[in-house]
Amino acid sequence: MASLDRHDGGVAAAVVAVPDEVLGEEVKAFLQLRNGIAVERRTAERILGQAGAQLARFKVPRYVEFVDGFPRTPSERVSKPALRERDPGVTYDFSPRRS
Repeated sequence: MASLDRHDGGVAAAVVAVPDEVLGEEVKAFLQLRNGIAVERRTAERILGQAGAQLARFKVPRYVEFVDGFPRTPSERVSKPALRERDPGVTYDFSPRRS
């Protein structure tokens, strides 16, 4: 997703659909940060804020997880099935529906 890749602290980004009980699916972003950028909720908020200015509201990811790198296919594309199947790390939820 190009709008996530444009942030100064980011190296690369990928988005996948994940199951959601209410909507069926939600958007989850996996972000790889440059060295020295803090892996924390505030960093995710800044990146999503910048992306949100360029995207329709429904396209802004609900979840953000930081990764050290991406699983790749033999043709060097990001393997989205492998991202979905991996053990999740710390995932930040930016849902307005939080209770």
